[in-house]
Amino acid sequence: MPLKDMIAAGWMRKRTSQFDTLVEALAFFGLRDFSEWTARYRGVMNSVAFRKSSSFTENTLSTLAWLRQGERAATEMVCDRWNPDAFKGALWHIRPLTRQSSPSHFLPRLRDICAEAGVAVVVARAPQGCRASGAARILSDNRAIIQLSFRYLSDDHFWFTFFHEAGHLVLHGENHLFLENSSGMMETEEAEANEFSERLLIPEEFAGELLQVKPYQRDVIRFAYKAGTSPGIVVGQMQHRKLMAENRLNFLKRRYDWNELSQDPNVVPHLPSASE
Repeated sequence: MPLKDMIAAGWMRKRTSQFDTLVEALAFFGLRDFSEWTARYRGVMNSVAFRKSSSFTENTLSTLAWLRQGERAATEMVCDRWNPDAFKGALWHIRPLTRQSSPSHFLPRLRDICAEAGVAVVVARAPQGCRASGAARILSDNRAIIQLSFRYLSDDHFWFTFFHEAGHLVLHGENHLFLENSSGMMETEEAEANEFSERLLIPEEFAGELLQVKPYQRDVIRFAYKAGTSPGIVVGQMQHRKLMAENRLNFLKRRYDWNELSQDPNVVPHLPSASE
């Protein structure tokens, strides 16, 4: 358990004894003892499914702590009941936000639009050992949650992750996080969520034209303006689709700063990086 990060972020209080620390950690998860832990989390630990990088070793307990803090934050937000049809329609109103450069401008509007469709959007920096970019699921009080870590602090990755998780909610609903332990099912659902995200970032009417865009700054900016999205997202999608080398035009991607994000009162408190 990433106790130091959890205490530093204010997720739980620091205790002097191991026993009191154990009690505090169980309280963080809303549990009284290990029998409740086993009942609630054994299945989750075996089948939890969310978008993460396979390039790193994942610490399951760190990931569960991150997910739990997302649940806690979501329950404090004003949010309507989960409405899949309303949320699907709202995504096209969210898409223009991809052109805004600062999270301080687009995050409040993103939260408001999603909340009206019953989706709580939670931004929480991941503790050490958790490599998640995002997660989505339906909570017990009939609201959905999309949890985002801003892991790579770039606009192309953030928006791809958001629409990917939105795709899971729209396409897979309550089965997204708690799935049978079937790699075939997971591969299919991840592919479907990826395609869902790609269609929102680059709508179908522009998909053919994207194939003809040359990997030069002027051409990318011109196409981004025409498609109604940001140049960084176009670069990210061209790299993802092998239309551009991964080291080209990365300066067009907008970079975010955790110092700015931490000023947002709805962002889960700052966690120290390894260097801090």
